Amino acid sequence: KPSINVNLPEAGSGDESSPSKLSIGIAADGAATLNGKATTEEEIKAYATDLAKQKPDAQAIISADKDVTHGRVVAIIDAVKSAGVKKFAITIDKKK
Repeated sequence: KPSINVNLPEAGSGDESSPSKLSIGIAADGAATLNGKATTEEEIKAYATDLAKQKPDAQAIISADKDVTHGRVVAIIDAVKSAGVKKFAITIDKKK
């Protein structure tokens, strides 16, 4: 299956996150994926809105390349939160 290569930032802390029906990837150029498929911010918000209605405790998992601008990540988080999804996690690579 096609995928966007995302170079995750490293962090020393972090817990395992549970699987999510709302998995968002953000590539270095800002391109977004939703559950592995290319998407737009509007599509992410629409999907998150539907998911939040069905599952109020839904969690978004965001995997952003370490070179993505902070503003792009915040815009995606804002779209998800404004859609009603209140919990989210940002994936990292554990520092070795």
